[in-house]
Amino acid sequence: MEPIPAGEEDFITFCDLLGYPPSKVLGWLHGEFLPEGSEVLSIAGTFGIDVYKVLDLPKPEPELLKLYYHFHTYKDRIALG
Repeated sequence: MEPIPAGEEDFITFCDLLGYPPSKVLGWLHGEFLPEGSEVLSIAGTFGIDVYKVLDLPKPEPELLKLYYHFHTYKDRIALG
């Protein structure tokens, strides 16, 4: 097995944290396209609501954020068993 290049393992872990494949995250980072809709909501669930400001998008309704947070937390609890 070939060694993983320096930093690649961290990038893969970062992609896993976001819940998206490396090809999609690389596209965002290289400016090929921007996250949209539920992708932005998912990123905001990880990094906070300021992601909307960074992307120059209107913030979602607070109730939608609350629902996402509860669903995400519940989903993680189920995965842990």
